[in-house]
Amino acid sequence: MEIRSNRDLYTCLTALKVLRDLESYLRALLGLGREFASRHGEREPSPDEVAALFIAAASAPAIELEPAWLERPPPWQEPRPHGRDRFEAILVHQIADLQAMRRRGQLEDSNRYFGLDAPSGARWYNFDPSSYLECGASGSVGGWADDAELLLVTPPEPVPDDDESRRALGWDGVCDLLVCGQIYE
Repeated sequence: MEIRSNRDLYTCLTALKVLRDLESYLRALLGLGREFASRHGEREPSPDEVAALFIAAASAPAIELEPAWLERPPPWQEPRPHGRDRFEAILVHQIADLQAMRRRGQLEDSNRYFGLDAPSGARWYNFDPSSYLECGASGSVGGWADDAELLLVTPPEPVPDDDESRRALGWDGVCDLLVCGQIYE
């Protein structure tokens, strides 16, 4: 599938059948992001490559949890990285949050989809890959609405602030999707 618009991305991500828990999905996505960076350096992923990362994470091996992740401060307490470094910081924080919530039994709460506060103080609304991906796509690029189609472009192609018909995806766009996957209702 070619990913050219927000609707393409939304359709692609919501069609995924991910048969693993969210934490393992995110650990697989982190590993794939690292592989992409090792092959392509600082190059931004295209919309097609972004979709491919999310698709591959459904079945790729999940990387091992690193104990240091559990000791890292939340991203909002650190200087804000950009690009792929921000991608990694967000995922490491989300994985650590899910671990902490699992240890506390919070993920067993039948009302968790009404929102939970992780021990880090971060708010969570989505706890499975399907809701995470659907809310991530909706919150970051606007989902699939016919009247709000956005052309997705690869940075460094410039998109002026007043251009409401295009959005740069790349690493920062993926980061927006990750954050919205966690907090968008």
